[in-house]
Amino acid sequence: MLPRVRWHAPATQEHQAMDRLAYSINETARLLSIGRTSIYAMIADNRLETFKLGRRTLVRADSIRRLIDGQA
Repeated sequence: MLPRVRWHAPATQEHQAMDRLAYSINETARLLSIGRTSIYAMIADNRLETFKLGRRTLVRADSIRRLIDGQA
C-alpha cells in the first residue's frame, strides 16, 4: 500500500501577503542578513517596532518593510 501524500495548493500572492504579521528576533536578523545585536540596536532606536507575545519579542512585519523601503 502506498503512503498517503497530502497535496497543498500553491500559495497565491494574496495568501503570501497575509502570511506573516510578525517575525522573531532571529528571523528578522536572518531576513535582513544582519546580527541580533544590530536588530536590538534598531529596536532601541525605534527603527523597528516590536511587541511582546507572552515571553517572546516579535518584530512587526510592516516595520521591517518600512526599514527596507528606507522610511524608518
